[in-house]
Amino acid sequence: MYLVDTNVLVELSKNSPAGRRAAGLLSAGSFRTTIINISEMFKWLEKQGGESDLGAVLPFAKSIGLQEITFDDAMLAGKLSTKHRLYLVDAIMLAVSANHNIALVTMDADFERVKGTGARVVFIKK
Repeated sequence: MYLVDTNVLVELSKNSPAGRRAAGLLSAGSFRTTIINISEMFKWLEKQGGESDLGAVLPFAKSIGLQEITFDDAMLAGKLSTKHRLYLVDAIMLAVSANHNIALVTMDADFERVKGTGARVVFIKK
């Protein structure tokens, strides 16, 4: 099982070279994301002026399994965000990964500097 970060979702939806590399990894197991990451993906689409792309991205977004964010995840995310100076959404992803033993798949270099969270992080080059 994999927990997929927003940047990976965007690259998957664009079918970019990085997205295709991610798809190769993710085809080996099921993947999920959080509703916050879905919101970030639509924010990215909106910033791109993506009304025309919505028809293509919407079925993809709806097909992704959603991972619940628990109270314990929220508590750990607050600690991780403060300790490691992370954006809250990044800290939430680390907390969910650590608490539920799900590998986090990302292209975000911010995660490379964060150690000792209990999360397993898989990096995919952009």
